[in-house]
Amino acid sequence: MLGQFERVVPGLGRQIVDMAAKEQSHRHSWERRALLNDLFMQFGALGPGWILVGGALIGAYFLGMADHPISMGVLLSVPVIQMVRTIVGREQCNKEPVPNAKTFAQKPKGRRR
Repeated sequence: MLGQFERVVPGLGRQIVDMAAKEQSHRHSWERRALLNDLFMQFGALGPGWILVGGALIGAYFLGMADHPISMGVLLSVPVIQMVRTIVGREQCNKEPVPNAKTFAQKPKGRRR
């Protein structure tokens, strides 16, 4: 197939192959960057999250020792409620169907005009 391009313009087949190789290399670098960004966003958020939860637990302990049970309960309940919301929200997101190419390729049902 590239031979036909070579007959039209000498060296065009090689240029097409080189262009495809550069495009693939570019796409791989972007996919690698996207993967590293996703990993950073996921694991980068875990560290501060654990620090906040640990701080809430330590703060609740000292509030309990200082005889402030209501403040201790509030300080303990906020991170727990947020963790439950995150877990439940993740389960809700996983239940939604993911559209595929066939879904977009289907013609809408109904009358044709």
